[in-house]
Amino acid sequence: MEFRSTYKWGGGPDKTVLNSARLHDKNRFEVTVVYLRNKDDKEFILGEKGRSMGVDVIEVLEDHPVDLKAFKEVMKIIRDRKIDILHSRDYKTNFLALYLKLFKFKNLKIVTTAHGWGSKGIKISFYYLFDKIITSFFDAIFILYKDQLKDFIIHPPSEKTVVLHNAIDPSDWSPVSIAKSELRQELNLPENIPLIGFVGRIMPEKDLLSLVQIAEVLIHKKKIAVRFIIVGEGKDSAYETKVHERIKQFYLESFIYFLGPRNDLKEIYRNMDIFLLTSVKEGFPNTLLEAMAMKVPAVVSAVGGIPEIIEHRKTGMLCQPGRAGEFADCIEELIQNPRLGESLIFNARQLVENELSFERRLKKVEEQYINLLSGKSG
Repeated sequence: MEFRSTYKWGGGPDKTVLNSARLHDKNRFEVTVVYLRNKDDKEFILGEKGRSMGVDVIEVLEDHPVDLKAFKEVMKIIRDRKIDILHSRDYKTNFLALYLKLFKFKNLKIVTTAHGWGSKGIKISFYYLFDKIITSFFDAIFILYKDQLKDFIIHPPSEKTVVLHNAIDPSDWSPVSIAKSELRQELNLPENIPLIGFVGRIMPEKDLLSLVQIAEVLIHKKKIAVRFIIVGEGKDSAYETKVHERIKQFYLESFIYFLGPRNDLKEIYRNMDIFLLTSVKEGFPNTLLEAMAMKVPAVVSAVGGIPEIIEHRKTGMLCQPGRAGEFADCIEELIQNPRLGESLIFNARQLVENELSFERRLKKVEEQYINLLSGKSG
């Protein structure tokens, strides 16, 4: 059972959850995805999306964050479906999984994926602190990159820990099969003006203030004709306001476009000339994998698991977070040197096909599941 608590459109982990459930070997695994969500979340689409993919999705509705009725419903699902492995994905479902293992289902194997702990305020930071302790007691812990172990308060035993990079289906994410959308027409943007794109949630850890500063360096200081798009939504309205204020401060209102959440991401990537990620904290970002698969050269922060994906000037351009001038120089070089961009996208696409394919990742996950049930580890 895949177990996740989220809202609205979800995030990167939900792409992994639903695709895993869809692609698991049906002769070996029966997969149920359980989403724990607030009953008033009218924009929640993941259940419908999963079912349209042929995935068995159950939505457990909560009246409030600590809802015993919803918890009892989860227990009933585990009991009725004779769940052997519970794979939780966030601090809330991790806590519930450990409780179920300790007090309700002694033979249940619990697995978690540490998707990352981005700071979102004092209360959430406390939850993350607690999560960094309890996950060490799971039967297996999937981490997104090698250096992530240092984020745990209690380090999990090595025999329980598996490095499991995020992955993507290269046949699904291929620029060959995707036509360019009318995005440039929508933005009234000529073909000869480079379009630089960010895709992700508008949150402080993504450091969009640096993106604005990069735009200011390129447009006002270097006098390079470029445009920026920001694709995604955020839950931190104060931070969004700060980003918009910074844009006004630098007179960039007509150069940076907010597109909000989009369902045509593949077409969006096809229109990009450069993918930009300025994060100060990351795990192993799905959006970077998408850009690499769609053959968009990437200029990204050297944080989290990104240096395990990107080799500087071979599969992308790595920059130190917060250094707007460094990012701007890399973008300028890509604009002025198309051959470098062609080399980057060729190498990046090869890496996705050979090392970061979803099929390869899923086989590794299935191997770990079988090991757990047979009493093996690691």
